Amino acid sequence: MKIMNLSTPPGDRRGLFEGRAGIGRGGSEWSSEAHPISSVGQALRLRTRRGPTALLAIALLSVASLSVMLAGRPPTYWDVVARGQAWLEQARPLQALRIVARVQRAGPGAGEAMMIAGQAFIQLDRREDARRALERALALQPDQPLAARLLAAIHIASGDTRRGLEYLTLAARLEPGDSRPWMVMGKVFFTLMDYDESMSAFSEALRRDPRDREARAGYLGLLLDRNQAELATPWMVAAVRDDPEDSKILGLAARHALATGQLVEARAHSRNALARDPSDFNALMTRTKLDLVENRWESAMESAERAVAVDPNDVGALHLLAQTQFRLNLAGRARQTTMLRDRVQTRRESIVKLAKVIAERPTDPRLHCLMGELAAEAGLHVLAEQSYRAALAIDPRFRPALKGMGSLRMVSAGASPGAPVP
Repeated sequence: MKIMNLSTPPGDRRGLFEGRAGIGRGGSEWSSEAHPISSVGQALRLRTRRGPTALLAIALLSVASLSVMLAGRPPTYWDVVARGQAWLEQARPLQALRIVARVQRAGPGAGEAMMIAGQAFIQLDRREDARRALERALALQPDQPLAARLLAAIHIASGDTRRGLEYLTLAARLEPGDSRPWMVMGKVFFTLMDYDESMSAFSEALRRDPRDREARAGYLGLLLDRNQAELATPWMVAAVRDDPEDSKILGLAARHALATGQLVEARAHSRNALARDPSDFNALMTRTKLDLVENRWESAMESAERAVAVDPNDVGALHLLAQTQFRLNLAGRARQTTMLRDRVQTRRESIVKLAKVIAERPTDPRLHCLMGELAAEAGLHVLAEQSYRAALAIDPRFRPALKGMGSLRMVSAGASPGAPVP
């Protein structure tokens, strides 16, 4: 089923998804030409000039006129919305689509019905159909923050981050008290390495919901990155109180304790975090630094190696690994690690600069493709795919982007990225 077929009335192939200018001819629901008797005054004037037969004719004509008026009144679709939602909750999207296919024209509930269609297409993994349905849902009923959030997710997943952020901003405006759009904006900006905007978005999320776990963790991480441990303290205390078993929170608590000189607490938090998640990056980095302080070089190198395995693009982890390798007289390995650290740092700076250029020239597929190449080289496959998709959305035949996407698919499948693209 294509989305265009969901709401195309007989004789009108445009339908709801085409955004018709009006409901009746000339865009008017209530055309005075359709109603021979348009006021009580007209009927009274006729009565003064006519007899009983005329009065009967007037009555019949009034009934006919009322029928015409009712026929022109837009239908309501709340029953369709309720039934479609019930099918969605049962994870039966095809049945939901069949229900909302009854929406033939604009009217109360039509926008909500298109929202049901968009969600059904998402369950069916038909992204483009979902996008069209959700856009029409907002056109018919603009006050639908969920539609805006879903459209944001679709655009971000397809690489159009700028458009995704616009829909997140719309969702935040439609539902001012909701922390979720701000939390997602924080994560998107963090992925783009725009840390100032990321921190601002996380702060807005926490202003609306101080207990938003993801926003709080993101905000704490950025505060610690900026060496603002004291400012992070009240947030850290609240986070540990609310989520004492969360490995991510415990890892951040270990990092915070180390930054504030609480070495015993830092060791305890890192141990508890790693017991729950052996790959927690903050806990591994904290344990590495604690081992360095205590001259436990072998243990420090083991923790640093694990941290680099978790995040090969973290300059700090590579620096600590090189430091421990030098102290253990592994000069050759230390030099290799140092060279890798310098390449990572250069690539990181290039990505940040390129992101700013793309913001100024978002329609240049070459820039998006270059971002994809840098991200793929760094192993940032999500960013790479989004960038290649953004390039192909601008030019579907852009060969470097097609080749890049092919390489990503082969890497995901376990093939060599240097193999020829079929």
